[in-house]
Amino acid sequence: MLYNDSSCVVYNMTGTEKFNGVFDFTVSKVSAGRFPGTLLVMGPQMIKEIKLQ
Repeated sequence: MLYNDSSCVVYNMTGTEKFNGVFDFTVSKVSAGRFPGTLLVMGPQMIKEIKLQ
């Protein structure tokens, strides 16, 4: 998982890209989501849960 303040890219262990996106808010942290195959993308005033492909 690679991320900066505006985007995130997630790969699995074999190198397959599972997510690639740019967000309209500042990203401060990315962590595991509530369900398998999801991630929480957190900013100072917003949280989004994304589903991986």
